[in-house]
Amino acid sequence: MYYLLQSNYLYLMPIETLEQHYLVPEHLQGIQKDLSHTVTLESGEDADDWFVEAMERLLKINDWNKLNNNLNLLLSLCDHHGKNVSRRAHRGDYIKILPKGSSPVSDNAPHWVRVEAIEYDDYPDTDRESIAIHLQPSIGPFYRNGHNADLDNTDASGTFVIERWGKRLNTSYHSRNDVSETTATIQNSELIAAIISWFSVEDKQWESLLKAFVE
Repeated sequence: MYYLLQSNYLYLMPIETLEQHYLVPEHLQGIQKDLSHTVTLESGEDADDWFVEAMERLLKINDWNKLNNNLNLLLSLCDHHGKNVSRRAHRGDYIKILPKGSSPVSDNAPHWVRVEAIEYDDYPDTDRESIAIHLQPSIGPFYRNGHNADLDNTDASGTFVIERWGKRLNTSYHSRNDVSETTATIQNSELIAAIISWFSVEDKQWESLLKAFVE
């Protein structure tokens, strides 16, 4: 099912009735989640402006906790060396995850999510544009080298999409292959911790962030 949150009401829609962004991968195992929030502006010009602002909010990951202070994780953007940076996210960056309050992971070490792709698309013939960021739990920048770079091998992912279609703005989150409850098949402890941390975020917390992107 597809969760569409609009005007403070929650609707359930079959996922197959909605067009899926190409960065959202195939679901193979575990839990699938699709959350969405839609707003309609008074004019196309307003929608253009709001889309630009929403795109900035999406890519400035250091501000996500300000947009939604109820997130149970502290998120900060780092470059591929693991150094904190204050800018838009780039492909190959990492999101450093630290627990906030109670955590489903017992250790106190940071966990990591890697920015696998960022794509902007413009379809002027249909008055449509979109921005998407695809994220995957990772062993982190300090463990990646020529010998173990393949340890990030997991299908688990989360993808955020913001789309403008005419006067309408839609923002959505898509998790695929959430195996946080069945990680016994994964051998690397850092990757297990990252998966559990990322997928510990509750639906209502992601929904609040989605609303903050576009409102």
